[in-house]
Amino acid sequence: EQSIAGNGPLGPIESLQFERRQPDRDQDSVLTSFARDADVIRVLIGDPSRLMALGGGDAGWANLAVGLSGPDQVSVRWQVAKGHTRELTIQLICERGRLCIDIPERDCGVWAVTQQTDAGISDLLPEFPSETAPFQPAEVLLELLLLAVKGDADNHSNSSIPPAIWPDAARTIELAETIPRSVKRGRGIDLHQEEFSELGTFRGTMASLGCGIIMAGLFILFLATLVGGVARAAGWSFGERLAAIWPYAILTTLILFLILQLLPFLLPKDSGNSDESKPSRSENS
Repeated sequence: EQSIAGNGPLGPIESLQFERRQPDRDQDSVLTSFARDADVIRVLIGDPSRLMALGGGDAGWANLAVGLSGPDQVSVRWQVAKGHTRELTIQLICERGRLCIDIPERDCGVWAVTQQTDAGISDLLPEFPSETAPFQPAEVLLELLLLAVKGDADNHSNSSIPPAIWPDAARTIELAETIPRSVKRGRGIDLHQEEFSELGTFRGTMASLGCGIIMAGLFILFLATLVGGVARAAGWSFGERLAAIWPYAILTTLILFLILQLLPFLLPKDSGNSDESKPSRSENS
């Protein structure tokens, strides 16, 4: 975090490199691994503004490489490689050296840390630990659950990096789904970071429903005209009455559709305010 802010012992960070090693390298496995690592990328550099994927095809996914650029012009390269176990290596390339972190399978156990610095400045830098304390994701998750039960979850959310929430998961999945489109087009794709809200989702649903009502109304109009003509020719009085009520059916449906547009004004607005008060994970990084 200090290197990203520009005041770390190795100087400002210039780029990040992620190498994910795993035995299975088909499309689904690679995209699943990227979605998992993309959450770490978002914490370190913020939401990427552009994504470029190189690879694809039956053989290309085994050597897929993804390039991302962050809001602070920090470039990130993520690639997949062959490995007997699922491991991850993160390299922070800074102005005065680089830091390499080897994360074992399932993120459990000791993380190895190696440092490479430019000649002549190694004596001026603090000594980095060669490994971290044993890390157990299950214990961290259990701690969060216990804090939530005790009502102390807000104290933990005030830390430098708050826990991931559903919008963070949706954003990483969105990044993973962009890779096949970038591979198919053979170029980079700009990421606009659209915000999702209940009101926006409701409006999108109502727009789709409105188009469906219009198409159904045209079909009913055609069907009523056909039934009415056949009923008059055959002297079918019930068919004539049935064909005559189609305007009322469409009018009733449209009135109900317009009434549904008032639902957002009846919903409480507290949820939107509470979401704005929550700290952003990328901002805290």
